[in-house]
Amino acid sequence: MKGNIKYLPAMLLFFSCTVSAQFNGSNYSLFINYNYTSSSKIYFQPKASDEFLRGIHSFLDNVPGLGVEIRMKAADNFFIGLGADYLRKKGKINNVSVAAGTLEAVEAEDGFEVVPVELTGYYIFPFSLKNYKFFMGGGIGYYLGSHIRTVGDITSNTISRTGNLGIHVLTGVEVILTDYLTLRGSAKFRDVEFSMKSGYDKLEGNYNGTPVQIINPSFDTKVVIDGIMFNIGLAWQF
Repeated sequence: MKGNIKYLPAMLLFFSCTVSAQFNGSNYSLFINYNYTSSSKIYFQPKASDEFLRGIHSFLDNVPGLGVEIRMKAADNFFIGLGADYLRKKGKINNVSVAAGTLEAVEAEDGFEVVPVELTGYYIFPFSLKNYKFFMGGGIGYYLGSHIRTVGDITSNTISRTGNLGIHVLTGVEVILTDYLTLRGSAKFRDVEFSMKSGYDKLEGNYNGTPVQIINPSFDTKVVIDGIMFNIGLAWQF
């Protein structure tokens, strides 16, 4: 019995941290955030029979986004969150072929928009302090997106799309500002991949003052978002 007394201070610290990690007794929180994803890729011929053609892609880095999440307390130090983000990114590419007197490749704006919907489990570390809550988490998500392409005054429309299930892991910290408001930030790694089939709103148009005609009326693309997402925002506890 006497040998166990030396562990008493550590046990008291553990349980005091557990109580303090309950966010002042709140069971729910609403989190609104700005996020930034470091990198992504768009593949232009994902269904080609040739392996080299399937691998042709362009990098689309620094992807901005907005997000919202509702989080519910499930047990001491454990929360469940359901959230959604909106990400959109465009860049310049040179692999779109048009007829303009002769067959040539022109520069187009190419990109994507995607809405990840994710279910996440969060664990609040017992060593969290009164005003600083450290957490980690992980879960599953469903990702559904659309393709964006502009060639002069010709734009693309998504004909069909294939959503994809994926996983994510994250870690972060919350800073208690008031009894009901916290500042939350995290770093998340996602496994996001989705495919689309797109077509153009018209096959003839104008590109830099020159009449052009689209050669391929429809095309397939695949988007892979494999960068780390950083987010920061405010959470309202209730």
